Amino acid sequence: MKILITKKEGMTRIHKENGTILPVTILSAFATKKVGDKTLEKDGYIASIVEANGKNYELLGTECNTSIDDLENQSITLAGTTKGKGFTGTIKRFGFSRGPMSHGSHNKRKPGAAGSAYPQRVTKGQQMPGRVGGLKTTIKTKVEGIIKDKNYILVKGSVPGRRGSLIIVKTVK
Repeated sequence: MKILITKKEGMTRIHKENGTILPVTILSAFATKKVGDKTLEKDGYIASIVEANGKNYELLGTECNTSIDDLENQSITLAGTTKGKGFTGTIKRFGFSRGPMSHGSHNKRKPGAAGSAYPQRVTKGQQMPGRVGGLKTTIKTKVEGIIKDKNYILVKGSVPGRRGSLIIVKTVK
């Protein structure tokens, strides 16, 4: 498995030969340099320490790839952090429906009952307001094209995170 450290540049679309339009995300690959290794005997795990964009990254049990030439039409997984949406209510977080807006109702965007009569407490896993987004996620997609002079990778569909966020690209066997 090869790993590539990239940055999300944004989205665009490409026109295929058969006339279809395909949405793609543009990822710019960083030039990487191997700085060190973590060994099982000394550190308790195996990892490679790689420098990219002036920062050091630890890649567990993998080999870092510096070339984007061999990624054309290959299946890959992308790991990144989703957009953070802050503290939100139950309607935005879980898709609850709102209450009636007329006839003096005060139940506009409230979640409703929180506990039940028997346990006399709020049970674990109760859907309530809280933080949304900002989670690490991995998706599987395909490389649709490469722009070699700018070091860009065109990936099919959307990618987690905001523009400028760090995306780890792993090849799938």
